[in-house]
Amino acid sequence: MFCLTILIVRMHCSAGVSFITETINNELSLILLMQISLLKTVVANGDLNAMGSLGYALQNGLGTDVDYQQARQWYEKGVERNDAYSMSALAWLYREAKGVDQNYGMALDLYKRAADLGDVTGMSSLGYMNQYGLGTPVNYNEALRWYEMAAAKNDAYSFASLGWMYRE
Repeated sequence: MFCLTILIVRMHCSAGVSFITETINNELSLILLMQISLLKTVVANGDLNAMGSLGYALQNGLGTDVDYQQARQWYEKGVERNDAYSMSALAWLYREAKGVDQNYGMALDLYKRAADLGDVTGMSSLGYMNQYGLGTPVNYNEALRWYEMAAAKNDAYSFASLGWMYRE
């Protein structure tokens, strides 16, 4: 469907770039709406990955309005089922005070649980929180340890953070 739209847009290109952009954005919005509908169906069947994906869509306004409270609810359901992605995503909401009161202690706990399950985001986020003293005293050794663990799993953010830390 998306390829067909591009073809039609190219055929009617005389309307200019704004027409192309609007058509592509409308097409992507329709695809995202269909994806949200499908995610809700799959979530109803208890699919753990779909819970995290639905939370992500709600958190970022993909195919729907941004709704941090609903995102939090879906992430919490994932956390109850021991999903590392949901743990890191919920931790971010607590760290950034999105739809919840800011709670660095809760963020640290959730990131640690996710990291213990092998989640790279949890590892790199623990590095960040230790580096900047969010919910814990600044601890560069601990930050390096977490960044190194995440970098060992090819996390680009952690590689960059290690570079900055060693530079300073």
